[in-house]
Amino acid sequence: MTSRAKLLSFLIAVGLSLRLAPALRHGFAFERVATADSQEYLDLSERLRRLGTFTASDEPTNSLHNPWPYEVFRTPGYPLLLAFLDSRAASLAPLILLQVLFGGAIVALTFCLANLWFDQQTAAFAGLLMAIDPAHVIYANLVMSDIPFAFAVAAAFLSAADTAARPRLATALTAGLFICMATAIRPIAGLLGIPLSAYVLVAENGTSIANTRRRLIAGALLLVSLLFGVAWSVRNERLTGYPGLSNAYSYNAQIVASSKVEARARDLSLETVSQHRLEAAAAALNRLGPQHWGAAMRDASGDVFRRYPLATTIESISALAEMSFGGERRYLLNLLDLGTPEARTTGLADAGRQLHRLTAFLDRTSAIELLFLITQLMLNLTVWVYFSVGLYRLVRQRRWSLVFLVVATLVYFYAASIVVATGRMRIPFTFLLAIVAAAGMTRRHPEGQGF
Repeated sequence: MTSRAKLLSFLIAVGLSLRLAPALRHGFAFERVATADSQEYLDLSERLRRLGTFTASDEPTNSLHNPWPYEVFRTPGYPLLLAFLDSRAASLAPLILLQVLFGGAIVALTFCLANLWFDQQTAAFAGLLMAIDPAHVIYANLVMSDIPFAFAVAAAFLSAADTAARPRLATALTAGLFICMATAIRPIAGLLGIPLSAYVLVAENGTSIANTRRRLIAGALLLVSLLFGVAWSVRNERLTGYPGLSNAYSYNAQIVASSKVEARARDLSLETVSQHRLEAAAAALNRLGPQHWGAAMRDASGDVFRRYPLATTIESISALAEMSFGGERRYLLNLLDLGTPEARTTGLADAGRQLHRLTAFLDRTSAIELLFLITQLMLNLTVWVYFSVGLYRLVRQRRWSLVFLVVATLVYFYAASIVVATGRMRIPFTFLLAIVAAAGMTRRHPEGQGF
């Protein structure tokens, strides 16, 4: 076994060990590994198993985010995985163990991508950062789509990077298929093929558009990456009249984000404003009907963002900060059965909306909870500091195509996630942060060494 293989094996072992450790405490119990979204995933997978259809119910529902019998809010990738594993509330061990393996694979993909772009030393640092990342460790143990989604995104990036280095149709198609897989798991990946195909198109020196062969290969990557999104959008429009891949972004913007802005602008509790918004949305939907779902949600939210520009700006900055530095203390406490029930449901960002709530939050927080909070915050802050150093070095080295890919990817995910920005929304591109941060940690990193 070569030194590179031994190093990679060690990093994978560290990642797998950390991801398996919480299972010794939670024992795969549903109440420990489930979140608010988990039951919806399990319900969808159950209907896939029994009926072979991706439906929310047998008839239109009272659900605001999905008032049709056919599921539009979520894409079918993760429920299909649950159905394949026959995952139920009482038998979640196979799913969690598979997600742990996905986590180990993400460590390996990060190492290989860093080695392709830089060198083995940088790859070692990047792999270690991924192995110990708290959010990845925690979400590998939850019935949530984040880790399979992150695996598909990282695999797409590695395939695209290999295509950029050695233009081949097979690797381009592989990258496109992994983007389709990611889109099937979570719809925000639907347009991710655009920055990846652009990266493949531009030569590594960043100054010239490649030859006809490279253009065709980049075009093939883009075309394949869009296949699932287009097909699923057609399905949604035909079955429900909703013309899109998913209505999740619209719902989160018009209901969730607008409630946060109004709560901040009027100094009200988020719970009060959210309840009022949901009631208004329900009334508008009853009046207009599911065929005018978008109009009903816009009617319920009003012109909140225009009426409160300062609160909108502050909330956007707060969302960016939460997405960049936020931890997952609540879910970790629940996995390990620590803290009070209130501590497992109240986040620091939620408490921080009003000063008296923040003070009360800190007063009732135990020492171990504060330790979790500070450790995650310091680790995330360290990664971002070195990421900035690494990105600066890439600019100094004039590696413009890689700079473009990194910046475009961050802009893409932040724009797609800002309406519900939490720390978990960083999970899909953490591998990219780790690689560039690792490049900032090392003194020298010549251009890639290959796999």
